[in-house]
Amino acid sequence: MTYQKDEGHRFLVRAKENRKLIEPQCNLNQLIETAHGQCCYTINIAQRAGRKARQARITLSYQPITLAKPKRVQGQEAPTLSVNVIVCQEKESTQKNPLCWILYTTEPVNTAEDAQKLVRYYELRWRVEEFHKTWKTDGTEVEDLRLQHSDNILRIAIIKAFIAVRLLQLQNMAQRSELDKEVRCTTCVKEMTWKLLWAKVEKDVLPDKVPSLHWLYYSLAKLGGWYDSKRNGRVGVKALWKGWFKLAEMVESAELLISIQQTEKL
Repeated sequence: MTYQKDEGHRFLVRAKENRKLIEPQCNLNQLIETAHGQCCYTINIAQRAGRKARQARITLSYQPITLAKPKRVQGQEAPTLSVNVIVCQEKESTQKNPLCWILYTTEPVNTAEDAQKLVRYYELRWRVEEFHKTWKTDGTEVEDLRLQHSDNILRIAIIKAFIAVRLLQLQNMAQRSELDKEVRCTTCVKEMTWKLLWAKVEKDVLPDKVPSLHWLYYSLAKLGGWYDSKRNGRVGVKALWKGWFKLAEMVESAELLISIQQTEKL
């Protein structure tokens, strides 16, 4: 953190160890125990392996602190470090492991709104990790690209990054609530795209009403070979990517056919 601050870099990181503080004169655990809440509000905790999604009523406190030099560092190379600390914890919870985040940051924290904004940034860390997982390995597999020229790799990597974002958007909307059942799929795909998907998956005449995002999500998954074996309704990004890729090929073929037909008319 000292290096990052000296280089003018901004950071927001979670504390891992019980550090000694110069100001105030205590250690980090003591600071947490005596922290007085400066605001309270509710956040959503996402589902993870072995953990159900839930809401948590958290208490926030924040203040500037000065960290002492770590014991393992000898000499004068590592000076003390002044940062802002945000203590985010569930004080009244029936959970076995109540939430407790201790965040160090170089960002200014002058108000409760500042602290809440930074906590929200930290909440989004999983979404950032999911993007990289979708982009690099489980989804578009950009890490498997094998091209001769770096410029070509860069161009394809950028295209796949946008696709990874779209896949995550679909996944996020389908897991929210009943809201996505009311939103038309044309907010994400063109009219011809959903019509081709309908013909492939539903094998029926086109509906009078534009299908929903909910339908698009699960239809792409089915096209990618997904079936709900675990009975939880959750679709992996691999199935979404395979479905998206197949649909893109269908759209490309349809556009090529239309182009040929238009040329023949001329």
